[in-house]
Amino acid sequence: MENSLHWQLDVSFREDERRIRQGYGAENFSRLCRMALNMPKNEKSQKTGIAIKRQNYGWDNDYILKVLLA
Repeated sequence: MENSLHWQLDVSFREDERRIRQGYGAENFSRLCRMALNMPKNEKSQKTGIAIKRQNYGWDNDYILKVLLA
């Protein structure tokens, strides 16, 4: 049974296709992905989807700083 958070992680980060199996790697990477998914949700200056916001991170250094420091 999956909720919308798991669906977003599967679609955005391909969580089901990961091959991290040793130690705490899978848990740590999952936490990083959840943080990366929550940051654009909390940033309200752009009224676009999460996929577009994530794309803007790679293109605009000022925007990623704004999101990280918010």
